[in-house]
Amino acid sequence: SEAFRDANVAELKLQKRMMIGDAISILFNMKKTKLEQKKLQYQIKNDIIDIRQKRDSYEAGLLDSSFLDQAILKKSQDETALLQLDLTMMELDQQFALLSDKDPEKLRLPKLKMMSKENYSEENLELKRDRLRAEQSDHNQKVTWAKYLPAVSLQGQYTGLGGDAPLFQPPGMKDEYYNYGFSVSMPLDINSFSDIEKSKVEKLRAAVEVLDRKDTVEEEYNWIHNSLGILDKKIQLAHKDEKVYKNLYRLTKNLAQAGEKTSLDADIMYNSLQIRKLDQQIYGIDKQIQLLKLYVRVENAI
Repeated sequence: SEAFRDANVAELKLQKRMMIGDAISILFNMKKTKLEQKKLQYQIKNDIIDIRQKRDSYEAGLLDSSFLDQAILKKSQDETALLQLDLTMMELDQQFALLSDKDPEKLRLPKLKMMSKENYSEENLELKRDRLRAEQSDHNQKVTWAKYLPAVSLQGQYTGLGGDAPLFQPPGMKDEYYNYGFSVSMPLDINSFSDIEKSKVEKLRAAVEVLDRKDTVEEEYNWIHNSLGILDKKIQLAHKDEKVYKNLYRLTKNLAQAGEKTSLDADIMYNSLQIRKLDQQIYGIDKQIQLLKLYVRVENAI
């Protein structure tokens, strides 16, 4: 039926959009991984400066060896994390190559924005598919029920007496007349009750799936909306830190020029400033990845 065909079309559209979503998600994660690599590179620069400063203090007898040990360990951990990100980038490259033969470096990523809950519900392909399946189940239930209903047939017969009229024809009897009648036939099938019950159960199951899907769609939207709110707060905090480090860097640079601080102290503030800038970009990509989860389930959204 038309509902069955439309349900299959909606399912195919959903599967296609999921594949496109997977490819875009990989591209977002590639961009995020590159930013995380830059962030760790700045962190390792700070680790090197921290080790140098602690070694000088340790050799001067001003610092316990455990502090120097912790600084060395921190640098080793950050370098290991950077190597892990190299591996992550290789895996993402491989995953994207399985989905597309295009060069990921030359592709432009979309800029996704939050859609309304009404739009997400109305255009949600999973909900459309389940509604169409429910329509098909309702149609099937009616067809199954009609198949086992009694059949009534009307019969009519024309009779013309002509030369065969009886010798003594009753007064008022016409030479031509019609006979009418009807018959009722009841299909006998031992599976009729089972078929009807199955169609009823299927109709109810499909209707329940629609209700469940409505709840799921609403929960998905609310979860993404709340997660975006948290990411916005993270961006705001990182932006505040950026302002603090910007002032500290300017101050430390001036003190270094006056001989009251070293250039290494200024470098630490500069590196920390860049880290907080990168954090804001990383959180921004996290927002896009969350939004993508909505877009892939909505028709004609990307």
